[in-house]
Amino acid sequence: MENLKEECKKTKIGVIPEDWEEIPLHSFIIEQKEYCSDENISLGSLTIGKGVIEKPAQYNREHLVKNSKNPYKIVNCGDFVYNPMNLRFGALGLYKKNKPLRVSSYYNIFRVDTNIVDMDFVYYFFKSKRVLHFYNRMATGSLEEKKRVHFKDFLKFVLHFPPLPEQKKISKILSTWDNAIEKLEELINKKIEYKKGLMQKLLSGELRFPEFKEDWKVVKLEDITNFSMGKTPKRNNKKYWNNGIYSWVTIKDMCSKYITTTKEKISEKAFKEIFKGRITPKGTLLMSFKLTIGKVGILNVDAFHNEAIISICPKKEVIRDFLYYYLNNMDYSKYIDSAVKGRTLNKSKLQNIKNP
Repeated sequence: MENLKEECKKTKIGVIPEDWEEIPLHSFIIEQKEYCSDENISLGSLTIGKGVIEKPAQYNREHLVKNSKNPYKIVNCGDFVYNPMNLRFGALGLYKKNKPLRVSSYYNIFRVDTNIVDMDFVYYFFKSKRVLHFYNRMATGSLEEKKRVHFKDFLKFVLHFPPLPEQKKISKILSTWDNAIEKLEELINKKIEYKKGLMQKLLSGELRFPEFKEDWKVVKLEDITNFSMGKTPKRNNKKYWNNGIYSWVTIKDMCSKYITTTKEKISEKAFKEIFKGRITPKGTLLMSFKLTIGKVGILNVDAFHNEAIISICPKKEVIRDFLYYYLNNMDYSKYIDSAVKGRTLNKSKLQNIKNP
């Protein structure tokens, strides 16, 4: 492939090759408006990441449907679907399964004339960064969060497209990469499921290494660890939050095994007045015990944390990483109390959690 530097022209979406032609969208887009109320047809939805997906059988949002006359539209194989409100964020999908779905009648659905454009190229092109920026400029609405691209305006757009043979070649290359990524994701998901099963057997003692014969001892969490609660500096005191330099962990920050960054930071003033200069060191095991219970992570930086999280310091005879996996896969249902703001574990129940 040649990296084109000459024979280019500037357009609404940026610099493109000279031989790309202007094509109005209305010349190849064919709107689809097949309404349906047949409950035997599965419900579908449009996502930014995965496109058009089928909802689980138990999923039911009939009570949210306001248009009782035409609540749903049918999506068939080869249909494009876009959400007018979120098109500028990439809410556009190309449905390729033979099973029809019902989707919200709020969505716009269309097909393309494949004598003029390549279907797959249109999908990649309409989702490209340059074109998303174009949608954002063209979206209308009095409030930023309510801006949208109406279908009647969408049809009036004029964009530059490469010759049809080039469209086909581009889409073939991109589709090949997509297929390879999809197969890799399937393999990763299978390995994740295998790991879950293996962890369950290893952490319950069902599967053991031949060199270890002793029975597991069941002990209380308080016997093998020291733990402490976190705090939240007063929100109305801006001096605790402005010019934050110290990481402050909430449950939202506990997305993976290691916690490296936090959405919020606290100031030097909060460090001295609220936490008295005592910071939780890098390498400490954290666990949530309110609202979302049993989420665990290991600090990859020195940090503070809020009162929905405890920091756990294992005693000498306990390995931190073993506790991480064990607490991450534990059933907490028998320890949980109901509170005004949701589920929680109190201090005495935390202390009495059984560990092998």
